[in-house]
Amino acid sequence: MSAMLWVLQRGSGLLLVFLVGIHLGVHYALFPISLRRGVLLGVDWLLLGIVLYHGCNGLRTIAHDYLSGPRAQRAADWVLVATGLGLFLYGSWGLAAFAR
Repeated sequence: MSAMLWVLQRGSGLLLVFLVGIHLGVHYALFPISLRRGVLLGVDWLLLGIVLYHGCNGLRTIAHDYLSGPRAQRAADWVLVATGLGLFLYGSWGLAAFAR
């Protein structure tokens, strides 16, 4: 399980670099004006999800380094999942305001 999370952490980091490049390309007019709004909202939504995953997984790794018991580690995992989902919903709500 931890090996898979390690691979996903590295993969999400690489994907973040790619998505930030697209995000900047949209802002600097590399896409036609008619596509900018939709592309930008889609990329921003993906960025939100991947940044939150990457950050929460990094915090999970740190928590597992400092918490010795499996019960405490599981509790930290649930707190991070709930916080990440809450922040994703809040961020999606904010992005939906830009779609109007």
